[in-house]
Amino acid sequence: MKERCQPFCQNCGRSFEALQYLRRCPDCGGLIFFRYPPGGTFHPGRGIWRFRDFLPLPSGFEPVSLGEGDTSLVPSSIAGDLFLKNEWLNPTGSVKDRAMSVGISVARAMGFRATLNASMGSAGLATAAYSAKAGFKCAILVPQNAPFIRVAPMILFGALVIPFEGTIQDALDFVEENCSKWKIFETTTHRPSNPYQNEGTKTIAYELWEQLGFVPDWVFVPRASGGTLSGIHRGFLELQEMGLSSRIPRFVACELEPLNTFERALKEGATSEEEIREISSRMNEDIETIGVKLAHAFPVDGVEALKAIRDSGGTAVSLSDEELLEALKMLTRMDGIFVEPSSASALAGYLRLKSGGLVKDGETSVLILTGSGFREVHVLAPPHLSSSLKVHDRKQASSVLKEFFGDV
Repeated sequence: MKERCQPFCQNCGRSFEALQYLRRCPDCGGLIFFRYPPGGTFHPGRGIWRFRDFLPLPSGFEPVSLGEGDTSLVPSSIAGDLFLKNEWLNPTGSVKDRAMSVGISVARAMGFRATLNASMGSAGLATAAYSAKAGFKCAILVPQNAPFIRVAPMILFGALVIPFEGTIQDALDFVEENCSKWKIFETTTHRPSNPYQNEGTKTIAYELWEQLGFVPDWVFVPRASGGTLSGIHRGFLELQEMGLSSRIPRFVACELEPLNTFERALKEGATSEEEIREISSRMNEDIETIGVKLAHAFPVDGVEALKAIRDSGGTAVSLSDEELLEALKMLTRMDGIFVEPSSASALAGYLRLKSGGLVKDGETSVLILTGSGFREVHVLAPPHLSSSLKVHDRKQASSVLKEFFGDV
């Protein structure tokens, strides 16, 4: 069987067999990356698997796919040279589908038949959906107070949903412990826990290069773990290595004001996991916010993402709930796109840097819209939406319509 890629440790350089299950390097604990043989091409067709020559699934194995990828890139009505990459159009409504398709495809090739994750958000839903497609048993740990509206689809996909007492870090630790004990594939979408899945995310860069015909000047990414940003950055690096582009975009991490770990890390010169963890330890995650997917103090992929920001000449910007809500309204009312409030942080970050003069006129910017708003409607209950619904009789409704449409 010809191997399409070779895993290796970024720290010590040790190489591994393609289907050797790895989290970190067993020798030094370094992060695992992949080398691909020369001569790889982008194949005709649709979806991320036309980039198979640059994904860590050896030949001879069929991918587990729901049709992820090939999301649209559309010009925005909000500003010239602004484009929207609609990752919410993936099968389960988020960017995580790219990662999960790759991760579970590799898991099946390795002989796994079960998955475990800790997530009440996009990663949990994607795990449940792709596990169902693969015929895997699947269990998802969720916080004990997780809204039922979030876990209901996981249950429908056949996942065992377990409300878990403790913090999200407690749950992640439990997942790693039990995946090591049993033959269970951990679908956490963080490179330190699962290096395979981040390779799916980088296909966004390939698609942007194809759709634009050039490399944009700026890419704005909502910051949760940092994995989406670092994955896209790696895709642009590979385009350079292939000789298809001569530069990479500048990356901007868009995060919440109370949990602005990247912004502080850049100011303080932090580079290591320990330094990032120390910065995040000063923060309180117990906050009320509409940007629920960004409510993480410690970004697990922070080391890689911060390096991507620095190497690209990018930055991080922290945003208020008010800015997220205003950006969400602009996207819905001017572009007809309804994303989760966390995704609207990409536009809020763009508007902040544009008004501050860092993004110049004529520079092309892309917003990565990571998740669908239709899964997060419950976080937009009043008072976040100022208009209230009131029952009208026929006469009142006519009067309201006349006033509303009077200038049409």
